[in-house]
Amino acid sequence: MKNQPDRGVCNYGAGVIGRFAAALRQEVGGVRLGQDIEAIHRMRVASRRLRSALPLFENCYAQKYRLLWRKEIRQVTRALGVARDTDVQIDRLERCLVDIPDPHFRPGIRRLILRLSQKRAKLQVNVVQALDDLEKSQALDSLEARTAAIYVEPQPGEPYSSSLYTLAKLAILDSLDRFMSYETYITNPDAVAELHAMRIASKQLRYTLEIFGPIYANGLKSALSTVKSAQEMLGDIHDSDVWKAYLPQFLDKERQRIVRFYGAPGPINLLVPGITYFQENRLQFRERVYRDYLEAWNNWKTNAIWETLVETIDLPTRLVQQQVFYPAIPQLEPQAPVEENDPSSTD
Repeated sequence: MKNQPDRGVCNYGAGVIGRFAAALRQEVGGVRLGQDIEAIHRMRVASRRLRSALPLFENCYAQKYRLLWRKEIRQVTRALGVARDTDVQIDRLERCLVDIPDPHFRPGIRRLILRLSQKRAKLQVNVVQALDDLEKSQALDSLEARTAAIYVEPQPGEPYSSSLYTLAKLAILDSLDRFMSYETYITNPDAVAELHAMRIASKQLRYTLEIFGPIYANGLKSALSTVKSAQEMLGDIHDSDVWKAYLPQFLDKERQRIVRFYGAPGPINLLVPGITYFQENRLQFRERVYRDYLEAWNNWKTNAIWETLVETIDLPTRLVQQQVFYPAIPQLEPQAPVEENDPSSTD
C-alpha cells in the first residue's frame, strides 16, 4: 500500500476488523469465569483473526495506535493459547477415560487429568491478568472507536476497489507461498518441527482466505475448506507429538513426587499402565492421521486446488488492467469461528 491509504481498502478493512474486535469482546465475560472451555476457544480464534487482519490494513490507522493494539492483543492471545491447549488436553483424556478398555488404565489417566487440571487452575490467573491489562490499556476500546470512525456501510452493488483486489492477491500469495514451502517435508514423518511450522502456516493462510474471501464470487470456499482440513490434520499430528514428548517427562516427575512422599517409587506402578496405554494410543493415532494427510495432499495436488486458487485471485487484477469492470459481489455474512483441536501453545 502507498502512504496515502485507499478508501476502499480501509473501509473493507474496518468492516473486517470491527467484526473480529466485537467477537473478541463478546467472550470476555465467559473467559473471566473460566467455566466454558468454548468461550476461551472462541476468544482465542477472534484474537488470532484480529492479529492477522491488523497488519494488512495497518496504514489505515495511526502508528501510535497500531503498536498498542498489536502488543496488547498478542499478550491476550498468548495467555489464551496456553490455557486453551490445556483445556484440549484435559478434554482428550476425559474422553479417553470413558472408552478405556481396561480398568487398570484408569489410575494413570486420572493422575494426568488431575495434574493438568491443577495447571489449568493456575493458568486462569494469567488469563484474567491478561484481560485486566487489556482493559487498563484501553486498546480494544480505542481500536473499536478508530474503526467505527473509518467504516461507512457500503451501498448495495457498490464495487470493491482495484486496490483491495491487489492487496488480497499479494496477501494470499504470500501466505500460500509460506505454506507451500513446507511441502518438501510432508513425506518425512519424523519432520516434527517442519510439520508443526506447516500447521502454523496453514492457519495463517486460512485466516487470510477468510478475510478476503467475501470479495470473490465463490468466497474461495474450495480453497478455504482444503486449508481447514490441512490445519486440522496437521494439528492432530502436532497434538500427538506433544503427548509423545510430554508423557515420559510427566511419568518421571510423578516418580520423583512419589519418592519424596512415600520414600520409595513403588506406587508409580499403579500409574504406568494407563500412561503407557495412552501414549501408545496417541502414537497409533498419529500414524493414521499422517497417512490420511499424505493421501489428502496427493488428492489436492491432483485436483489442482492451489493452482485454481491462484487463478481465482489473479482474475480481478487482470480484468482491472484490461479496463474491464469487475462486478460487485454481495458481502457475505461473517463466518462463525471454526472448531479447532489445536493444543499448540504457539500464539
